[in-house]
Amino acid sequence: MSEIDSEYFDEIKDKISVLPDIDKNSIESLLESMLYSNDEQNEITKNWISDLVEIKYKAHVLKSKNPVMKFPSKEDSEQEKFIEIGNVMSGDVEMHNFFLSRVNLSENIQVVGRAGTGKSTLILKFIYEITTGDIFWICFDVKDDYKNLCAMYDDTYVIDWNQIRYAPFTNPPPGMPKELWWKIFLDIISHATGLYTATPNHIVEHLKELDEEKNGNFTLQDVIDLLDSKYESSNKRDDYSATARNRLKAINTTFDKVFNCQFGWDISKLFHGRVIIRTFPLLFEDSSILIQTILMWEFYRRLFSQERFNRKFTYDKSMNDYFTMIILDEAHHVMSRQELSSVSIEKSAPPMSTFVSMGREFGLSILGATQMSHLLLGAFKDNAGTMIIGNIPDFEQRQHLGSSLGMDRDESKVLGKLQKGMWCCKVLGRTDSFILKTPMMDKGGLVAESEILFRSRPFVDRLESKRREIESRMFLAHIDNKKAKTPEVGQDAWLVLNHLLEHPWDFQKRVATSLNLSPERMKIAKSQLKSRGLVEFARFKIEREELHFILTRKALLLLKSLGKNPSRIAFWNLFNQIPSYEHRYLQFLVYIGLKDLGYVARSEFKISDNRRVDVYAEGEKRIAVEIEKSTSDVESKASVLADGLVDELVLLYTDEDHLEKIKSKIGSLDLPANKIWLGMARDYVKILREMKRGSTVSGSESSRIDQNQDNFVPDNNSDQNQDRNEGE
Repeated sequence: MSEIDSEYFDEIKDKISVLPDIDKNSIESLLESMLYSNDEQNEITKNWISDLVEIKYKAHVLKSKNPVMKFPSKEDSEQEKFIEIGNVMSGDVEMHNFFLSRVNLSENIQVVGRAGTGKSTLILKFIYEITTGDIFWICFDVKDDYKNLCAMYDDTYVIDWNQIRYAPFTNPPPGMPKELWWKIFLDIISHATGLYTATPNHIVEHLKELDEEKNGNFTLQDVIDLLDSKYESSNKRDDYSATARNRLKAINTTFDKVFNCQFGWDISKLFHGRVIIRTFPLLFEDSSILIQTILMWEFYRRLFSQERFNRKFTYDKSMNDYFTMIILDEAHHVMSRQELSSVSIEKSAPPMSTFVSMGREFGLSILGATQMSHLLLGAFKDNAGTMIIGNIPDFEQRQHLGSSLGMDRDESKVLGKLQKGMWCCKVLGRTDSFILKTPMMDKGGLVAESEILFRSRPFVDRLESKRREIESRMFLAHIDNKKAKTPEVGQDAWLVLNHLLEHPWDFQKRVATSLNLSPERMKIAKSQLKSRGLVEFARFKIEREELHFILTRKALLLLKSLGKNPSRIAFWNLFNQIPSYEHRYLQFLVYIGLKDLGYVARSEFKISDNRRVDVYAEGEKRIAVEIEKSTSDVESKASVLADGLVDELVLLYTDEDHLEKIKSKIGSLDLPANKIWLGMARDYVKILREMKRGSTVSGSESSRIDQNQDNFVPDNNSDQNQDRNEGE
């Protein structure tokens, strides 16, 4: 066959490969017949082929608004099919569905496209398919896009980042040497914040000292305190220490409640279900620290537990027991190649490079979507088995991505012509590049925060209950070691003290339920704590009278000497007397009530240069709430309305006599009646609760877990009676 014939054969094969409605077998038979025919017969055959192919090809290309590319056959598209990700396209013609196999799913999946190309919709399609396939998945939601999924799929839970409890220095992955895990955790911080490469090693030296001093139980705050107390022997070591302190203090400010606990959650449980971790509105660098810590912890748990992912599992449902898909939108923030070029870390490899290179061996695969592929970690791109590329306007980025898809310079122009929901897709080992169309997916209706929390609370409670159980055992063991220096009280009394430190707003019934204490055991514990001056009691009535515990200064000093969280002790010091406790308690209830109704609420908010309010909320309107003990200064408080700083002012009182006096004062001020709410604090809280009950689809009375609290109110008078009968 001549060179001309060879070029002709290739040209015809390329053309029929993109035509949706042609008998490819017949054309290929005609081409094959030309190998055995003379020139005259071949000319006749070429004319036949031209009539069959050329006219259809030109018409197909001219009519198609979408790019025309070769496409995989139906047989190739359904090879070992498991999840369907869209339709194979030939120009504007939808050919057939395309499926990924279990093997394809177990390899990383890279999705790239500029804003508005449909990356979130594609992620929703994947979530729908893997949920239907009963695959475990964990989604890190950095933009607050996926919370509604908990109402669309059963047993799908949304966890806010500040609900997570994890002690990075106390809870290494099982089987992993803790010094090695400390180094990994500090490497994560280094690459996210820019530390010198030697700094983690420098900190680890001090961690060993702290580990021995604290019997293996210390927090991030303890590390900072130790670094603050150290005098370094050289200028270089002093630079390392100063840099570490500054970075760790910034992280501690953000993740105080997350990292400063005695014992954390069992992170592995997050990878055996359908979980959305909402990191919004964290800064991306802070979000990256938390996400990488969770991912690397699970990777090393599986590595040291030798939970290797046998490839034969990808051929049947046994895969479902071992495999977890990790979903990362804006993936370049977690897997960033910029970290490699940072001078401050001296070009050390990011920890995530190990994860993306070896994760599939342990049943961990990442679906990573980004609009900035040039910032994406090279190890992830090199280990992506499936590439799905949307519209790319930038020329250089098109060339780079086109090369990854096996396209030449001209062919890569296709990437600039793709419409929303259209992708250029390639599955390594299965297909060449082809055009894929993904369907529009239902994001679900707007779901109230209260319903999200109601649906997710059982899962969080299970994790938190196990953590508290272990933490309580650790606390009691610590007490036993220091018995000579502590008051003589029973274990139940110590558990109540420990619980109250973390849960200041819990009333008696909540404390007893959380600690599984019978009425008789609670009565004894209360008596012991009261007789030793460790607690005081106060009763407050909202919907019913509730007995609260207030830790005394003596109790806080005792807990401080036992190494309890300094930030929680400092928090309690703000209100360890009855009047200030009541004010803070009501402030908390109002804050929670407004937040549950969808407002963005803030406590002790500075509304102007010289004006602060107890609670400020933004939503349908701007609301300022003041909780008052007296009738003075009402003119100053009312000025927030006159100055246009808020749309509604709420003045709340705990004393009915004060309320009556203030009503006459308010009447003398020129204030619009529809912009001021005046009443008892308990009545306002009840109104907020009733509004929430009316807006919650499930009818649940559960509310946001914030500051380790919820404002659960008992449904019957038996709870009220226990508080009344077993008081001080």
